[in-house]
Amino acid sequence: MAKPSQTTVQSAAMSNSTTLDQVCEILKKHATAVDSAASWPQESIRAIADTGMWMPANMREFVDTTRRLAQACTSSAMIYLMHVCAMQVIAASPDKQLLEKIKSERALTTLAQSFWGAREPGASERQGD
Repeated sequence: MAKPSQTTVQSAAMSNSTTLDQVCEILKKHATAVDSAASWPQESIRAIADTGMWMPANMREFVDTTRRLAQACTSSAMIYLMHVCAMQVIAASPDKQLLEKIKSERALTTLAQSFWGAREPGASERQGD
């Protein structure tokens, strides 16, 4: 497989930057209404998913994207961050078909975590668990 030229890499980065700029404008447009109504940022999440930004290529892209999204709409950025964290867990699993299905359907993922004893009555009052 041929290695992409520096120009190709720069063009891809420029295109991704332009796309991220456009997504951030959509997030900014809806951020105040989302925050004041404590509502789900439907348009913003759809914009992120429609651009294919659901799975960043590397940690630098993830950090930059999250930072930029957070500047536009903190609620949408938090959802993006939680989705990417869950996708990393799924990507590390042996079920590669699940990862491809999530990508092709532009599905939103998240994590749920539970600790032994956390649901038992009085668990929050016990010490040393």
